[in-house]
Amino acid sequence: MNLAGVKVLLAEDNELNREIAKVLLEDEKMIVTEVCNDCQCFHRGPSADQGSRNE
Repeated sequence: MNLAGVKVLLAEDNELNREIAKVLLEDEKMIVTEVCNDCQCFHRGPSADQGSRNE
């Protein structure tokens, strides 16, 4: 499955886990937006970028 260009919102409060996940996702050429907690995730979710869903 080709995941290149897929937009991902990565919400992880542990910095090391977040960095590892980001590297793995970017290795698949995914576009990663990072947030550190669920509150930031809520504010950066689909309504912040309507074009990120089902493109």
